[in-house]
Amino acid sequence: VVTDQNGCSEAAQEIKVDDCDKSDCYTGSIIMTPNGDEFNEYFLIKCFDDFESNELHVYDRLGNEVYTQSNYDGTWNGLDNNGNDLIEGSYMWVFIGMDENGNQNVYKGTVTLLRK
Repeated sequence: VVTDQNGCSEAAQEIKVDDCDKSDCYTGSIIMTPNGDEFNEYFLIKCFDDFESNELHVYDRLGNEVYTQSNYDGTWNGLDNNGNDLIEGSYMWVFIGMDENGNQNVYKGTVTLLRK
């Protein structure tokens, strides 16, 4: 509340409403089946576009990086960095999102790749 020299007062309040439920954001697909049937063809990270920039890194069970993409756009379909089909199995992913303040936000998970 602000009161001026004449005794007049005014109150102001700013309320920011975020109506987007982010409770399940930054989670990834748990299964991929890039077999051409148009279901689960790509690895998806929910809300990946919330960040100014991002990177996706995918590792095999031995810890070898098999795929990486800067400014990930939801298009990884089970190919390695050389364009070869990866074998069926579990892969660990690391998603790094850079926010507008330059802060890194790191999210991790696993995805199972099936081709049948």
